[in-house]
Amino acid sequence: MNLKVKSVIIVLRCRIMLKIGFKVVGDKMNKNIEILGVKIDNDSVDEAVGKVAGFLETDSLSTVGMIFANVLVEAVKEPGWTDKMGKMDLNIIGDKEVWKVCGEDLKQSLEEVEDNSFLKGICSYAIEHDKTVALLTEKDSERLVFQKHMKKQHRGLNIVGTFSLDDATEDEDSIVNLLNASAEDIIIAAIPSPYEEEFLMGCRQKLGARVWIGMGQTATSLMNVESKANFLGKLIEKRIFKRKVSKYQSEKGE
Repeated sequence: MNLKVKSVIIVLRCRIMLKIGFKVVGDKMNKNIEILGVKIDNDSVDEAVGKVAGFLETDSLSTVGMIFANVLVEAVKEPGWTDKMGKMDLNIIGDKEVWKVCGEDLKQSLEEVEDNSFLKGICSYAIEHDKTVALLTEKDSERLVFQKHMKKQHRGLNIVGTFSLDDATEDEDSIVNLLNASAEDIIIAAIPSPYEEEFLMGCRQKLGARVWIGMGQTATSLMNVESKANFLGKLIEKRIFKRKVSKYQSEKGE
């Protein structure tokens, strides 16, 4: 099954779930995951996209975090970061390293994680339902590169604005004003943690969008630029991540 067909199926399933509602039955199926103190929702791609579709129909901003191993390794060092992540409305597995340590009974398959099916499902839903998107990066140098990448990966996505934290003329409010002027439904943020969560928690009540999707890392990291140095760095990150998870579980007696 090709990616386009798979995305269409996700959108159709979401439509059905929104109409009839959906229930996850049983404690085992409802069980969430905790890694290094961060709770992750054990949702299938269909369920997670369905939740975001529901968020888009509300009058306030709902927040979604995509959890990556390299983000966890660095961000857990920051005091209070796990508490901020606990306030997100939905946390989703972002890469295979996180998926591998989550154990059994995961609703999201490894193939879906590697294929980035959640974000593709969100973008497909946005295209199908005429929802607008704004992109937010850390640096101005990443802004247009990220926009080009998103347009290539999600053809037909209506991107109404692309901004960076460098656009701030005075304080965070200037970024909020730029975003609100675009009147987007969804903000996709590629800002490294913990700065992303600090910005979000400080501005959440001021933003007019309906959904915030945070990647917790730079646009460059997300686009997975290949290099030998990058490969070595990822290998080291994987080992550090596994050691940290093992130590955390041992200390908790798991």
